[in-house]
Amino acid sequence: MCGLAVRWCATVITPLGRRGPFGPCALSSPLPHHPRRPAMSAQLAGKTDADRPASPAHARWSAEVLRAFDGLDEPDRAALRLIYWRGLSQGQVASVLAIDEPAVRVCVARGLRNLAQRLRRGQT
Repeated sequence: MCGLAVRWCATVITPLGRRGPFGPCALSSPLPHHPRRPAMSAQLAGKTDADRPASPAHARWSAEVLRAFDGLDEPDRAALRLIYWRGLSQGQVASVLAIDEPAVRVCVARGLRNLAQRLRRGQT
């Protein structure tokens, strides 16, 4: 199988490299900007959504969510933060908070429910 791959590279890839635009230099040169694909151009340049300024509506919504989150009880807030922001599993959260996994599940469920209620009512 390895011999087949080597032969394929020798017969297909190597000749392509000799024909100009497919050579090694083409791989190292930057891709041209394409006006119809600004998102792709930004992505290729290493820019992300975090690099773009937030719209005023997005900034207001983010502030409202953070205020509602800050209004949660500490155990619920800690469990949500560790799971959703830090990416920990429920077992890992249980170890960090020194509680058992069923308690973590209760904190997460209660925290999400209370957060949703606060956001629906606008109580932030």
